[in-house]
Amino acid sequence: RGWWCEVGRAIAEVGFGDGERADLVRIVAAVLHLGNVALGPSADEEGSVIARGAAGAEPCARCARVLDCSREALEQALTYRSLSTGGRGGGRTGSVTRVPLKVDDAVVARDALARQVYNALFEWTVARINAAVAGAPAPAHDAGADAGARGDGRLVEGCRFIGILD
Repeated sequence: RGWWCEVGRAIAEVGFGDGERADLVRIVAAVLHLGNVALGPSADEEGSVIARGAAGAEPCARCARVLDCSREALEQALTYRSLSTGGRGGGRTGSVTRVPLKVDDAVVARDALARQVYNALFEWTVARINAAVAGAPAPAHDAGADAGARGDGRLVEGCRFIGILD
């Protein structure tokens, strides 16, 4: 709990508002819940389904709740792929066909979605921190911040910086 409070203070110090901090935690929670969604074969074994109970349905429902989408929409996104046909030029209206994913493909889709959501969060966080750090005047020197980076890459004594390694 102590380290979490320290993280909260650090991101507040960089300028994240309460809403941004809540969104950051919410999205990390969604990625973690998504990774816990278990998938199994459909009744006809041609596709896949979200496992019922604690193994699949509960993490799926939690993930959907924090992503603010329906559980059904998330289940469809994880267990089907959509193929669009027509609809481009010639005045024809296109159609969308949903094709069930085999279990292995559904696992790949689940993991790809989790990676994409995490990647978007990571890129937003880095951009947000860079904007906050670039616009802030150099704070007074303290023991925890010995040097920081200038725009030209040289170090400046007493300037704080954040290094993120993913």
